[in-house]
Amino acid sequence: MKFLSPISKLSFYCLLAVIGNACLSPIAQAAPAPRIDNQATSVYQDPTDPSKPLTAVSETISIFIQEVAGITVKAIDITRQDGGNISDVVTGTVLFYNYEVQNIGTDTTRFFVPDQAQVNSIGTLQKLQYFDGQAWQDVPAGGYTSNPMLIGGRLPVRVVVTVNNAIGKLTVSLGNSPNDGQNQARAVQAADVYTVDAADDTVGEFDGAPANGVREAQSTQFLQIGGKPEALPRIDLTIDRPFNPTDNTIGFNMKLQVLATLPPNFSGVSPTDLTGLAISLDGRTQTGILVANAIPLGSEFRTATAPSPEWIPIYAYGDPIGPNERADRVVWSTTKPTAETMAKVRRVGFFRPNYRLAKGTALDGFKLSIEVVDLTIAKIYDIAQVFGSAPADPNNSNDITPTAQLIYDESGDEQPSNYNYDGQPAAVGYNGQAIVNPGIVDPKAPDPDPRSLVAIGEARGSSSLGSADGEFIIASFPPPVPPSLKNGPNSQPRAIGPTNDNDDFTNKSTVVNGTGAFDPPLVPFDNTVINSSSLARDVKIIPTVDLAIDLPTGTTVTLSDPADTGRTATFKYSEGSFVPIAGSPAALVLSNVGAGATKNYSVFIDLPAGTEMVKAFPLKLVAFIDTNNNNRPDSTETQNATIDRAYTGFMQVVKESRILALINNSLQPVDGEDGKFSIADKSTQLDHYIEYRISYRNISTPASGTGNRTISATNFGLIEDGTTQPNNWANFTQNDPNSAIGEGTITYSNAQGPSTTTDPQVTKYEVKLTKPVDPAQSGTFTFRRRVK
Repeated sequence: MKFLSPISKLSFYCLLAVIGNACLSPIAQAAPAPRIDNQATSVYQDPTDPSKPLTAVSETISIFIQEVAGITVKAIDITRQDGGNISDVVTGTVLFYNYEVQNIGTDTTRFFVPDQAQVNSIGTLQKLQYFDGQAWQDVPAGGYTSNPMLIGGRLPVRVVVTVNNAIGKLTVSLGNSPNDGQNQARAVQAADVYTVDAADDTVGEFDGAPANGVREAQSTQFLQIGGKPEALPRIDLTIDRPFNPTDNTIGFNMKLQVLATLPPNFSGVSPTDLTGLAISLDGRTQTGILVANAIPLGSEFRTATAPSPEWIPIYAYGDPIGPNERADRVVWSTTKPTAETMAKVRRVGFFRPNYRLAKGTALDGFKLSIEVVDLTIAKIYDIAQVFGSAPADPNNSNDITPTAQLIYDESGDEQPSNYNYDGQPAAVGYNGQAIVNPGIVDPKAPDPDPRSLVAIGEARGSSSLGSADGEFIIASFPPPVPPSLKNGPNSQPRAIGPTNDNDDFTNKSTVVNGTGAFDPPLVPFDNTVINSSSLARDVKIIPTVDLAIDLPTGTTVTLSDPADTGRTATFKYSEGSFVPIAGSPAALVLSNVGAGATKNYSVFIDLPAGTEMVKAFPLKLVAFIDTNNNNRPDSTETQNATIDRAYTGFMQVVKESRILALINNSLQPVDGEDGKFSIADKSTQLDHYIEYRISYRNISTPASGTGNRTISATNFGLIEDGTTQPNNWANFTQNDPNSAIGEGTITYSNAQGPSTTTDPQVTKYEVKLTKPVDPAQSGTFTFRRRVK
């Protein structure tokens, strides 16, 4: 490496700051630092037993410093040579496909830019150009090798193309790395954009060749020429769980897709992403994508499950849905229904605010369950809808500004955006937009009421159960019957879980203190059954699992009647089966439970040595009336289940890192994988910054349904000590002042004791939350360290 005097070093860096670079901080002239290791530790409590502390630790992540080559090619935008609007492109228009080539390696490098690019038949390549800091220069025949580029340095490049077909997708790729690969090992092709190692005496260059050889990258962008940009969402509705006669419930699943290609018979439309529309939520206007479902006539809402935490379940309460009440115009609320308000839920939605769903995306897992409450019917009609709009700027992936056009779709057919199979909208109003139906099916509604069976749409629905005429689904079932036995958490035998009253639950954690596999202490539970029939009955309880992997082999489960200490049943678990131990009955018998009476029973789960930490172990307890006395809940026998879920700690802590560089006087992530948060090992260099992110999450089952027992973490805290093994980051890095960000109270220490956020010598960060971390809730703590 070329060495400079301290006085001249910065000047040379400024002189070397070529295309796209401002004056960068000098790279320290020193041997690479050793491996930097980091592990986060957390402490917390289960409020049901605050005397027993729990801990959780993250995996150790490492940062290496070495000479590696790195390159990315980033698509910037598409512009016209004449400055016109790219939405008005015609044959003969000259377009600039603009890109940026960046050095994401750990030392200075040069770039090779070829004299060719990949252009499809919609356009003709004129030439490639690069920006020399003053003007655009043509890439010469045979290609161009740039001046040395410092770490983070950027070289603007553009591909000049002439449009030769006024309809189609004009696609241009700069580079020749398959699937738009970034920073890939080079496989020699004439159109490659790749790194060229700088000479050893170049400022910022570590001597020798990069450890990872020559790297290449490619980026592709396209312009749809001709056709109106329009999002093409499609919503599908299926019966996720058929009618359950034990609790009169039915489950539905909704799947949302945004098509990236035109269906048959479509023309004049260019598929684009789906963004949101404005709805009334919690008393104010909010913009986002809405997936909605009306509660079918003759039923009541029970549970709603989103595919991910970013999709928020929302509810519309009130009187029965009228013939003209649109789902996108009702008053929505995030307030979850209680047992008392469930009957007032008229619509359920899933809302993702300020979001843009990319075309080609498919999302499954919008789940809804209902209970049939009209015992005189044997059919339920249901329909799902999605609402949104196309983004104002389809070519800017960050734009979420909605257009004025409403875009929506109803379930039941294979066409997107409420189109018929002839490629035309199903119905058009005075403003040219599709007429939106109210999203509920009423077989008693008169034609042409939009709720009636004959007016819902042209397409046929589909279902594994029954058939449909129109865009709705029919669930057929035998007449519902009132249940006669309920089994649930302590004092809550009628609890309802995420989907029905057979997956209601109680969550509890064992004591955890340390890392790795361990032998968990016993986890006790209390459950309650109620005999809602008109006769006193014996109730039997047995343990079971939904999946063989739910419990580790060697688990011991003991069931007992707290009112009769001599009445117990103990089982040993192995690969999906429970076997009573010697002398134990095959089921716990709760004797002579009176009509309308409740009865408690206890469950003790003893997980074996070697059990994994921070994991859930669900045990299902089935209560049943054993009419044939075979100690099994046969399909014809009255039965009900509840889940006791034992956790070996329930706070998950994940440590990630990314590398930042000082570019144009601001810290920016380096391009490539090292600039992205992950647990993977990374490479950096002196005077760069390591940003650590500690994510914590309560992994326990979130509150849903009614009557379930959840667990929250109280007094949660994080400890980041850079001097305690395996951590060594305090030895090789300095605190970046004011970079520590997180909820709660943050305190700082250095080698001498308490310190402040502005102290570069901070070696320890401690975070303490003042409020509980509830189930499925999460948070982050981030801080930065400069490699010294």
